[in-house]
Amino acid sequence: MFIPVGFALAFPYLIKNFKKDGKWKFDYKKFIFFGIPALYLTFSFSLYYNSPLGNLDIPLWIRMDGAEIELGGTILGYIILSCFFKTKKE
Repeated sequence: MFIPVGFALAFPYLIKNFKKDGKWKFDYKKFIFFGIPALYLTFSFSLYYNSPLGNLDIPLWIRMDGAEIELGGTILGYIILSCFFKTKKE
């Protein structure tokens, strides 16, 4: 639900890249190190309650309230769009 908020925050960066000349690339390191943890935060409650293995052991700091879902979703949306960039033609 908050992933579109992150998209909206990263949209100006994406528009700026559209105007550049070059080839599109994907920053997989950024996605792995920032996107995967944000994905985990975003879906932590779903993983906890809907796991086919039963209730998973989720750290206590994640179960305190729902703010991390909002924060994780916003970060995830931003990271997804900001991982795409153009490199200069050589």
